Amino acid sequence: MQFNGDTWTTGSNFDSPLAIINEVGGLMLFSGYFDSYTNQGSSIENFGTMRFIKNLYSTTGKGGGFPALKNSIKNHGTFTIDYGTNNYCNFSPTDQNPNPGIINDGIFEIKAQSRCSSPYYTQTGGKTVINGTFGPRNLDIQHGVLSGSGTLTLTGDDNTVQFGGTISPGDDLGTLTVVNDLTVDGSIEMQLGGAAGNDKLVVNGNLNLDGARLYVSFREQYMLGFGQEVTLITADNITGYPVLASYPILPGNLGYELVQTATSIKMRISTKPR
Repeated sequence: MQFNGDTWTTGSNFDSPLAIINEVGGLMLFSGYFDSYTNQGSSIENFGTMRFIKNLYSTTGKGGGFPALKNSIKNHGTFTIDYGTNNYCNFSPTDQNPNPGIINDGIFEIKAQSRCSSPYYTQTGGKTVINGTFGPRNLDIQHGVLSGSGTLTLTGDDNTVQFGGTISPGDDLGTLTVVNDLTVDGSIEMQLGGAAGNDKLVVNGNLNLDGARLYVSFREQYMLGFGQEVTLITADNITGYPVLASYPILPGNLGYELVQTATSIKMRISTKPR
């Protein structure tokens, strides 16, 4: 099903909640202005594939074709924001529905150069892939994976976010940037790729790593040499020490050493203590 008209709306003056449900195997493609302004309790639930893409033709007077999402989306399938540089996906609270947002246990993806804002985002499983910019005011990732090479900007009053899932920067190799304070009590997975670079987590704020577990792997048999080091994590200030939970076996008497300062964590190849 494709919606590429100038306007599509669920309406605003209904006595009972309304719902849009995309079943397993279903495809809903939105390429025009989409206004889901409805009363409290109305929702969109996706079990299939749902994509919001750049408008296919002019939407003069409709904000350039961006969706105005004013109710909640429950995503169990694949939900993609792919609007490009000029448009954005915006979840806006209303009197009828003051707390719109996304509840995800499927795959939620923001493509490169796309933007999305939301009053809240909750992930109970599945995966979030940020290659553009995502700006929730309240973030709660309980389980599952956060990945991508984009920017997560936390805009809420309580900016310190507890993160119990797995952070895995890049789709393959890449840098994931978090703007604001972050507490990680889950896992961080890093991949090293030699000349191709390596995964990196950049936190423009305070980073608390008490209880975090760090998993490091080499891409395509790449291996660091003795004395080499790579930067894995940077932040304005780092507290706590992650546990190096998994790493590839090195030959001979070579071993790993985590070099941590107040603002960075690096991995260095050194000799094993005798």
